[in-house]
Amino acid sequence: MRIKSLITILFLILLVLLTDCIKDLDKGKGNIINYLTFEGNTYPLSGGTLVYPEPDSSGVYIFMLDLFTVGIFCDSVNPIPKGAGELIFFHISSNTSSDLQSGTYTIDSTYNHMPGTYIGSYVHNRSNVSIPATIYDLYTGNVTLKKESSNYIIAFNLKTKYGKSIDGYYNGSLIKF
Repeated sequence: MRIKSLITILFLILLVLLTDCIKDLDKGKGNIINYLTFEGNTYPLSGGTLVYPEPDSSGVYIFMLDLFTVGIFCDSVNPIPKGAGELIFFHISSNTSSDLQSGTYTIDSTYNHMPGTYIGSYVHNRSNVSIPATIYDLYTGNVTLKKESSNYIIAFNLKTKYGKSIDGYYNGSLIKF
């Protein structure tokens, strides 16, 4: 009888722990560490690219940063993403060409490419087939960037011209060109 009671108690404890784990997965982004959220849907970010710039005529350096979901990939020779999925890209203005500087970047609504600003777009449902992707220009919001060793930590909270929210987080390496 004691063994049966012990097994029942262990089963109940396991059930409570499992239920708590399932509740945790339902909150926020669950176990998805790198993500992009758009219109209530969360997509796991799988990677990104960083293209080092040449200076423009005013001496400002414009880095091209792409982050993308599973299904989109980039080879080590060509920085143009291929495949189907979600893609967000930023043109980030800096006063140095060595690397992206840690900090918070604001939207460049005047397209003057001042250091510390960005312009960008979100490509929803990018596909290699006849289904057209929808492209949303970014209108407001901040991009926060921090570099730790060879990893980049990128967080963004943005809105499109039509008020659609896009937020995300990426912590990982980038393919550099």
